Amino acid sequence: MDCSRILHNQSTCVVLLDRDYCVQYLNESAETLMNTSLNRASGLQISKLILADQQLLTACKKVLEGSGEMRLRNHELTLTSHVTERQVDCIINRIDLDDGAMLMLELNEIEGVSKIARDEEFLQRQQSNQAIIRGLAHEIRNPLGGIRGAAQLLADEAGSEEIIEYTRIIIREADRLTNLVNRMQSQTRADLEQRVNIHQVIEHVRQLVMADGEPLFKMEIDYDPSLPAVTGNQDLLTQAIMNVLRNAAEAVEAMGVTGVIQLRTRIDYMVVEGARKQVVRVDIIDNGEGIDGDLETRIFDPMVTGKSNGTGLGLPITAEIVTQHNGALDFQSKPGQTVFRLFLPVHLQLQGQQL
Repeated sequence: MDCSRILHNQSTCVVLLDRDYCVQYLNESAETLMNTSLNRASGLQISKLILADQQLLTACKKVLEGSGEMRLRNHELTLTSHVTERQVDCIINRIDLDDGAMLMLELNEIEGVSKIARDEEFLQRQQSNQAIIRGLAHEIRNPLGGIRGAAQLLADEAGSEEIIEYTRIIIREADRLTNLVNRMQSQTRADLEQRVNIHQVIEHVRQLVMADGEPLFKMEIDYDPSLPAVTGNQDLLTQAIMNVLRNAAEAVEAMGVTGVIQLRTRIDYMVVEGARKQVVRVDIIDNGEGIDGDLETRIFDPMVTGKSNGTGLGLPITAEIVTQHNGALDFQSKPGQTVFRLFLPVHLQLQGQQL
């Protein structure tokens, strides 16, 4: 069957499979998406190009059996070429020919949550959030200094150990809030051009979270060992990942042994100013109850939280850190699975040298 005239230059990715799910044709867009050529892929089962995709194979089987067109929306394909994921809308149709039936898969790649996270509206909201956070930090700093100083004077004059203990509590809490204020303001003064091993950062944060008390939940890792370094500030990236991972830990800790957090790294691509750029992606996935639907559109706004004891500053600070690193932050949530994704630029040449 000569498909090239009709399908070769089509922008949609088109894959033709025979009844055994073996590749018979890829158009140019599909070759780009799957990082392979028709010559290499021809005759291979689709499972050799896409890892363990039972949902796709089940849908193909139903279409072959005569169930008509099927669509998989926002479907994640894990490609064997780079062990990386692609979000696509997939349309599956059966084509009846004289020598048998075939399947036609049309794959429309979703430009990505990363592009959404870098759009104009998101960046404007981030700038507004940054102004609010820094304004709060400025307004809080001076009263905190006064409170701490007054507590110290009171402790010097106190006659009973009970009052001294109360003043210690005041001083300790004032110091804790001062540290929080310092973190809120530290981003603007940070060196963002360091060469950072993101796996070292994640492992450091993972160990801190697991050492906090005696967690019963499990933490699973799925790292791509071939990842390049990222460009940024190690301390700020530690804080950003810590904020998200602590939220995940709080979401699953009540589940005990059934609670699971997955830490996954991959190479991905992000659209920045119309150009497709390579980035490192960090996924933090938990199987908690998910984010309240009423909060989803405001989750990165300051003082928005679903926790009774939360400050509502962790995610806004994380979003600001990632934005300052010229990266992106996004999430998807449903009951039983919440995924936060951090997209960070890979480390390229600095000062004329490859580091």
